[in-house]
Amino acid sequence: MTKRFLVAGAFAAAILLIAPIKGNAQAFAVDHFISAVDQTYDSVNYGLNGASETPGAPAAGYECVNYYIYSAQEIIACGACSTSPNGSVRVSLRSNLINNPITATPFSRGVVKILYSAGPFCDPTTATPRAGVKTFRSNALGEIELADGLAVSASELARLHSDCTAVHDIGSFGPGITSCGPSD
Repeated sequence: MTKRFLVAGAFAAAILLIAPIKGNAQAFAVDHFISAVDQTYDSVNYGLNGASETPGAPAAGYECVNYYIYSAQEIIACGACSTSPNGSVRVSLRSNLINNPITATPFSRGVVKILYSAGPFCDPTTATPRAGVKTFRSNALGEIELADGLAVSASELARLHSDCTAVHDIGSFGPGITSCGPSD
C-alpha cells in the first residue's frame, strides 16, 4: 500500500514540474534558426489585455516580448521589447538577437524562445507569462505565424529566468543582451 502512495506521489510531483503554468496558454513560442539566413520576427499586441482609454493614463495593455536565444543548448543572448496595445515590434535575428552573443564560440544554428508577459516595463529575468501577443517569422522563404497555443512549464520558465539572469550578470548589459527593432 505504501509503495502505491509513493509511486502516486512521485508521479504527481513529476506532472507539476512539467505541466504548463495555468493561464499562460498562447504565452510562449519557439522557433529555430540557421545563422546564414536572416529572418525577422514581428510580434503583434492584439489588445487582449485592454488599452488605456485616457491619454496619458497608466500603460494598460502594454505587453513584453521576451527573447531567449540558444545554440548547442546554451543560452547566447536574451532581452525584451515592449509593445503598445494594437501595436507591434520587429526584431531581426542578425541585427537584434544574435549580433552580440555572450560567448565568442561560433554558432551556426539555434533556437529562439519567445515568452510574452505584461508590460510596459520588461525584464526577461522575471517575466510572468501572459497571453496577448502573436509572432510571425519572415525570411526569404516567406512568412509564417509561430505556433499558437503553447504554454511554458514551471521548470522551463525557471530555466529561462536563470539562464537570462546569468547573461545579465556576466554581460552587464553588454554582450548577450538583445536589442529592439522598430515598433509602432
